Amino acid sequence: MIYVYVGIIGFLLFFIICGLVDVFIKKGNVTAKSKESSLMDFSRVIIYSAIFLLLVVTIIPIATKISRSSSEGGSADGFTIEKYEVTLDVDKDNKILVNEDILINFFEEGHHGIYKTVARWLEYTDKTGKTTSRKAVVDDFWASENFSTEMVNGKDKIKIGDPYTTLPIGNHEYNIRYTYDMDGDIYDGFDEFIFHAFGDFWGTRINKASLIIHMPSDVDKEEIHFFADKKRKKDITDKVDIKVVGNTIYAEVSDAYELNKSLTVDIELPDGYFTNTGSEAYGYVSFSICLICIIVALISFIIWFKVGKDYPRGVETVEFYPPYNYDPAEIGFLYKGTTGKRLTVATIVSLAAKDYIKIIEDKENDEITVIKNTNLSLDEAVDRKIKIVKLKDIGSGKDVTKEAKKFMKNFSSRVYETEIVRDFDKTLEEIQPLIDLGYIKIEHDSLDDFKPEALDKVKEDIARKNAKSNELTDTERLVFNSLFEKECEVKLSEHTGLYKVFSDVDNTVTNKLDSLINDIKARKFTIISGLWLFICVVLFGFAYIFIKDLDNRFVFLYYFAYVANIVTLIFTLLMKRKTLYGEEVTAKVSGFKNYLEVAEKDRIEKLVEENPNYFYDILPYAYALDVSSKWVEKFENIPIPEKEFDSFDFHNIDSLDNIYSSVYVPSSSGGGGGGGCSSCGGGCSSCGGGGSW
Repeated sequence: MIYVYVGIIGFLLFFIICGLVDVFIKKGNVTAKSKESSLMDFSRVIIYSAIFLLLVVTIIPIATKISRSSSEGGSADGFTIEKYEVTLDVDKDNKILVNEDILINFFEEGHHGIYKTVARWLEYTDKTGKTTSRKAVVDDFWASENFSTEMVNGKDKIKIGDPYTTLPIGNHEYNIRYTYDMDGDIYDGFDEFIFHAFGDFWGTRINKASLIIHMPSDVDKEEIHFFADKKRKKDITDKVDIKVVGNTIYAEVSDAYELNKSLTVDIELPDGYFTNTGSEAYGYVSFSICLICIIVALISFIIWFKVGKDYPRGVETVEFYPPYNYDPAEIGFLYKGTTGKRLTVATIVSLAAKDYIKIIEDKENDEITVIKNTNLSLDEAVDRKIKIVKLKDIGSGKDVTKEAKKFMKNFSSRVYETEIVRDFDKTLEEIQPLIDLGYIKIEHDSLDDFKPEALDKVKEDIARKNAKSNELTDTERLVFNSLFEKECEVKLSEHTGLYKVFSDVDNTVTNKLDSLINDIKARKFTIISGLWLFICVVLFGFAYIFIKDLDNRFVFLYYFAYVANIVTLIFTLLMKRKTLYGEEVTAKVSGFKNYLEVAEKDRIEKLVEENPNYFYDILPYAYALDVSSKWVEKFENIPIPEKEFDSFDFHNIDSLDNIYSSVYVPSSSGGGGGGGCSSCGGGCSSCGGGGSW
């Protein structure tokens, strides 16, 4: 099984390395990820690795149990056991000196010797029927000739013989000696001596099987029982000749009974027969690890409660314009949590809606071209197959969106967290650029009664004003410049560099919104909690599968620790949360999306009357939110102005999809986004046994 463990650990390391590489080196990315985004990806690697390892810890014991139970119990290869005599010298501490005399008849050539296995973990069923997994200390191995010892699958294996010498056909006698600490007295109200003699899986009948037990004091013959199994269900005491002389027991299995498995001797004794109540078999490593897992689970709950518990969800309100004048890519990020190709296409549509470019579609050839040219005549435009005509340059005036961003970040978030802003003069200083531009008006002498409801009106005014403004956002500038990076006329299907802007859009939007929307402190604690979870699962795996030194009286701690790791996993997953502002704005995005789906005709007509370009302004947002078909349907009977040189059908959803499918994306690029055993227990599958080699 060691190869299985090495393979699993190797695969886990490969999994982690690949995940880390994916965090820091993304195909198609041309700019570095933000620190917050990298933290988010790193937390995923840690959590996924911990989940994988938790599954491994769950599956390994089951797989080990199945593989061992199916691989053992084979038949003997070229030998028989003619005589097997076991002598047990038991002291008052229930420690045993075991002496085994084995007579082997090799009837085939090629053997070097035999091997014998002794399990350290065993299941013992006492006279009350209670089965307990107990650990013994096995030590001081000795054999009558050349031997070696090793640990194999939780058992001590003694190998007797010379690898360079083969034995002749015939009888060969072996003597094996070792000490076996039975863990003292573990029973209340009575004592009991239980020992599994001979060992399982020799694969042949054991002839003349006898047992001599030197007990520390006298025993009652009537309390001596022999079983052919380890559950006290197959009592064969009547098949064993028993003789008691003083404190020595002589037992021999009848020749009429075919013994080919371990023989369990069970002696019921009065309470206090054994004096030792402790044992050196158990340690404190597994105990300590289990406690650590439980403590970490408690700490993860406390941390979640303080820094990871979600804020109250924002109220979903009806929004007629994109909340806080976020552009289509930003709205898509707020809705989906990702950006990429689809949101870049939505940005292209937004550029057309703002009359910076004109998309001209050739429905026959189904191609799209972008033209950076302000001097094209109508005839020249028609002569060309598919074009997008640039109608004006990017403005260099005051970027209102930056002032709006400053307002939202420095003012609105404080209002929503404290409800009332007391420092009126400072607030006026912050929003003065917006007042000068005529975007908001302050009609209060102070802000003592400036509630969030009043702030909503200010935000809506900003959204309306900016919706009518043709100033481009940073994302729109990126896409615009990428479209016309090299030539004035480009076809999307031949523009081999446009796909690179997907990652630029992703980074720009993430850098702007991630720390505003998501609680970065909670994300950092997610990584910390994930690392602790990973460490706890690794430690638990070693404690449960390899170390296994937990006193059977505290075996329930294994289950508690396992559950504790699951609890830590749950609170690690729940640790990430949005900020107060994030809860508010995502609720508004949801309200905006819901409005696009269920808006009534009367309301739309009123908004179109106020803003004739309303359909075009909102279309890229509807496309980013995957509700463009519903948005278009609402304008079937509502007149909207036709755009100059408009040969691109904005009312046809297929046209929008044509833009999406026309964008060149190399096949190697990600393209953007639109992750013990039944008889012995304790990890062994038998009570020992042996064979030849």
